[in-house]
This record gives sequence, C-alpha cells and structure tokens, in this order.
Amino acid sequence: MRAGGSSAALCERAQSHRSHARVLQVFSKEQRQKRNYLIHLLYVRKEYSECLDVIEDTLAQVNQLAEYPLYVKALILRHNGKINESLGLFQKAARLNPLNVENLKQVARSLFRCGLHLWRCVGSQASRPTQNAR
Repeated sequence: MRAGGSSAALCERAQSHRSHARVLQVFSKEQRQKRNYLIHLLYVRKEYSECLDVIEDTLAQVNQLAEYPLYVKALILRHNGKINESLGLFQKAARLNPLNVENLKQVARSLFRCGLHLWRCVGSQASRPTQNAR
C-alpha cells in the first residue's frame, strides 16, 4: 500500500512539474511571431501608446528577454526624446543577439545623438576657439 501511495505521489509531482513547465514556456514560435507582427503593425501606424502596452506585456511575460520588443521600445523612446533610456534598450537587444547588425547600428545612432546633444549644450555655453594666424 505504501508503494502504491508513493507512486501516486510521484505521478502527481510529475503532472505538477509538466504544468509548471508549460507556464514557463510562455510563447511558442508562432505566438512570438504574431506578437511581433502586432508590435510592428502598431509601430508603423504610429500608435505608440498601444504599441508600448503590447511591448510591456510581452516583456513582462518573457522576463525582458525578447529582442524585437526591446528594439521597438527603444525606437519609440528615442523618438520621444529619451535617448539615454533608448540607448540602454538597444544595448540590451544587442547583447541578446550580438550578430544582428541593426541593433549595433541603433546603438551607434543613439550614441551619436547623445554626443550631438552634449555638443549643443556645451557649444552654446563655450565660445569657439580662435585660430592663430601665422
């Protein structure tokens, strides 16, 4: 009787483990593609607030480990003037997929824009250096 009870308990634990594994596997490849398509559709329609809602929901479900939602969120943030935040997201996307050249290009663009912003701030306060004539 004890052996039967322990096998039933093992069976219950195995079922519990399988259901737990299903919870951890949030999106299949097809679901991820559908979610990315929705994000893309909202982004090109310039429905940024709705797009950010879908992105936040997606990122929450995958523990912030989805390259495309991070990429689009960074594009939206940079468009809204939050260059430093977007830079961090582009860098995170580049760490997730270091072979994607588009992520690296966007990191460079954000760094360039940060530099331009700093140059404009400093340039307006400082005078231009004069050149010595020979």
